[in-house]
Amino acid sequence: MRRIAREAQWGAALEMLDTELCVIHFAAREVKAGRAMSSEDAARLELAVTRVCDARFVLREQKPWRPQRNLR
Repeated sequence: MRRIAREAQWGAALEMLDTELCVIHFAAREVKAGRAMSSEDAARLELAVTRVCDARFVLREQKPWRPQRNLR
């Protein structure tokens, strides 16, 4: 059942990845060309990276890694 719900989210996740990867690509081109990034552009890049990282958990079955707590 979880897998079916996750697969339903894949389409939306892939569309979002397309957009966010374009943001990351354009930012990389600007940096490579030696152009400074505005604070607004840097914030948008950070949001894009966060969204891409979050999408990994929608697109794969693994749960996000969390450090083990020592409950002794």
